[in-house]
Amino acid sequence: MDKITSVFYNSPMPFMKEQKVKLLLGSLSFGVVIFYLFLFSHVPLLQPDSLSYISFSPTRPIGYPLFLWIVEALTGSHRVVPFLQLFFYVGASFYCAMNFYALSRSLILTTGLLLGILVNIQFIRLAFSILTDSVGGGLLLLFLGMIFSFSSHPRLKTLYGIWGIIGVACLIRPVFYCLIGVLPVLYFFKWDFLRGPILKTILGPLSVLLVLLVFGSFGQYINHGFFRGESFLGNNLIGKVGLIGDPSIPSKHPSVMHAFGKKSQEIRQILDTAPSLRLRYLLSAPYYDTVRFSIAPPLFPPLKSTDAVDSFSKELALEVIKGKPFEYAQDVFMNYMALWQMWDFYSFTEGKEFQILLKTLSTEQTLNAMYVPYSIRAEANGKFGFSAVALTLRCALAVAFVLSFLFPFTAFFLWAKGKSLSPLILSGTLVSLTIQGGCLLTALLQAGIARYALLFWPCVIILLALFLKLILGNLKFR
Repeated sequence: MDKITSVFYNSPMPFMKEQKVKLLLGSLSFGVVIFYLFLFSHVPLLQPDSLSYISFSPTRPIGYPLFLWIVEALTGSHRVVPFLQLFFYVGASFYCAMNFYALSRSLILTTGLLLGILVNIQFIRLAFSILTDSVGGGLLLLFLGMIFSFSSHPRLKTLYGIWGIIGVACLIRPVFYCLIGVLPVLYFFKWDFLRGPILKTILGPLSVLLVLLVFGSFGQYINHGFFRGESFLGNNLIGKVGLIGDPSIPSKHPSVMHAFGKKSQEIRQILDTAPSLRLRYLLSAPYYDTVRFSIAPPLFPPLKSTDAVDSFSKELALEVIKGKPFEYAQDVFMNYMALWQMWDFYSFTEGKEFQILLKTLSTEQTLNAMYVPYSIRAEANGKFGFSAVALTLRCALAVAFVLSFLFPFTAFFLWAKGKSLSPLILSGTLVSLTIQGGCLLTALLQAGIARYALLFWPCVIILLALFLKLILGNLKFR
């Protein structure tokens, strides 16, 4: 038994052995690339959101449109984008896995971690279209790999890399602003290393992030006339509050609020037919887009620019949140749970329950102007298939959810006791804050659709792998 479990222990590995590990994991990664190239060769390059990136819409940060522009300038088209995105995501997965191996010294766990990340089929499929998911996911994996590296061997250049990756990630997907919240905890637990000259350890790395964010804002100013990262916050929030609005809420724009509240009441009449929170979510999720694209804009006064529409939407949405804070908190909680349990994907049995609920709604109630028709949505989301598959995956998510609280609690408990923090515990704490921050920020601003949850799937696999390493490394076999 000792020989079996010794694979999980921290033992020094010869240089040639480490090179063989790289070769093994690299070959595995390359094989995955070939597999996905054959599996998803039919996926359309353009999706509904693609044109907003190609044309650099003011609702998008500059990062991904700039990437597309560079690819087109060098190759003359966007045809190679899927290959670049796939290689980048798989390469970032390999980098993350190698840094996990350096931390855990476990080939079995590292191989399992790499496979666990790359088995994210529904997410990797998005790499074959012009969408930010795979690039954002790759940057997240680079960030996590650097977290492993810094936790075990703190270096100033790694710290600069972490700040830089966060900056680039924020220019790709605004949800990655949540990564900034991880850094104070990193500094807190590594202060012995970081308490040198403030210019070197804080201001220097911070300047990397600020330069990138200013670059993004300057790009928006040049192209669209406003100086900030994107013009989408109000657009997101108005979709959120479209489910909780009320005509009685005080507003600087009473006529708009009254009409908006009436529409919200109609939507709630439909949502209130759901017998469970999960089914209520499935009914509600399409309305976030329906409200922000179809229902709300016709109610607004004439506005000259996309930025003006976004600002007006944000003002109105904040008034609704102020008037209905409890209802907003309920909506946030529902979408937060939807992310952690991937309610968007359901088994055959769960799908039948949803279809039965839809049949109880009349054509008028389901609003023919739905941005995403329920029939299409139901067909696209039946991914789990058999109930046993759904149960297994959701159990894994539930365990990771518990671990995302257990790791930070353990870290602060050990610190309070004056005990040193192992790199495994510190890594688990920072990964926990990463996924919790991402899910919370998403739930605060958007619907908790599974596509957003799959972005943070590597964090789930990492938490499980770290937990196994800690448990197996502390068991004593006689």
